[in-house]
Formats: sequence, C-alpha cells, structure tokens
Amino acid sequence: LAKRIILCIDMDAFFASVEEQCAPGEWDGKPVMVCGNTESRSVVAAANYVAREYGVRAGTPITTARRLCPDGVFIEGDPEKYVFACIRINDVCREFTPDVETFSIDESFLDVTGTAHLFDGHVELARRLKRRIREELGIPSTVGIGPNKLLAKTASKLGKPDGLFVLTHNDVPTQFHPLPVDKLYGIGGQTAKKLAHLGVETIGDLARIPRDVLQRMFGII
Repeated sequence: LAKRIILCIDMDAFFASVEEQCAPGEWDGKPVMVCGNTESRSVVAAANYVAREYGVRAGTPITTARRLCPDGVFIEGDPEKYVFACIRINDVCREFTPDVETFSIDESFLDVTGTAHLFDGHVELARRLKRRIREELGIPSTVGIGPNKLLAKTASKLGKPDGLFVLTHNDVPTQFHPLPVDKLYGIGGQTAKKLAHLGVETIGDLARIPRDVLQRMFGII
C-alpha cells in the first residue's frame, strides 16, 4: 500500500442486524425488514440478506415487501437503538486507532497508518476489528482497505457481505476502472445517465474524459 492506510468499516444490513441480535436465534433464516411504520404505506429502511434474496431492498414499498416475503419479519425501527450501537462500534474502532471518522450511522473510516504495525499489519488489524465487533455486538461487518477513503470505501462494497477487501493503487486499472460508473461514490442515477450520453459506462471511461469537458457539464469538480 501507499504511505497512508485507510480502512472503511461498513456494517452489513445494520438496522436489521441490530434487531436480529435483540432476538437471538428467533429469526434465523428468515427475511427481516426494518420499516418506519410497519402498518403504513412507507418503505423498507433496511433488509437482511435473506430478504434481499427475495428481491427486497432498502426503499422497497412495504406492500411489495409483504408480497415478496409473506412470512417475513417486519419491525418498526428504533433510531435510539441504532445510534447506541454506532457509538459502541466506534468505541471498538478506537481500540485500533485514535483516528476514527464516523461517515454515517453504519460506516466509519479509520486511519491505521500509525498503528497497523502493532497488529501484525493492516490485514490482520482488519480481521481483529471485525472479530471484536462481532464479539461486542454480534453483528457482521465488511472492511475495505485502501490508500485513501475513495478506494477504501469502494473496497468495502466489493467485499460485502461480511468480507475484507484490499484495493491498492496498483489495483486501480484491473479492479477499480472496470466497475460501473455508478459504483463511484458521489455518482447517482441522474449523473450516470448524463455520463452515458458521453459513452461513459465504467469508472475507467470516466477517468479518460478530459477534466474541462466534465467541468462544462457538471460544474466544479
């Protein structure tokens, strides 16, 4: 890796995983979905990986989710519970480095440049971190490792679920550039559609577009 070593730790199906730990073993093998209100016309906020096999994702209307998973477990979300779990996760992260940045309620960046050597290297540190979170909270996580936040975050997406993935600068041409352009953090559906008009389908395609062309289309870059 380059001089900096950044980890992105991302909880797998966070809200659903937290709820499953509140009822150990009760919902094993069942689709579990967390919603704002289980009786309303709202949408699913989080779905475990069993539910995803049935086609349910975050944002799926509850009526659709009930049709796809008639025997599924639908739980009304408890934000305070998830915030508390997030705090506990970051406390565990600080056992490995003081440089922890909360990116969202289920995702954090760790700069382990100065501490990786204390844990037999960055990969072993990541393994221990995943194990500690599993021990402390009982929930799975995925860790991406890279020389910057962008590659670390992308690596965490490539490693899901419950995995560990490393992306170095040397991996960019073979593993980063071939990814669909909407896998790049910050590029949503509408931007991807505009880029498609330029013939941009992959991150590598985007990297080859002159900066001034992108600035004319999208403004400050």
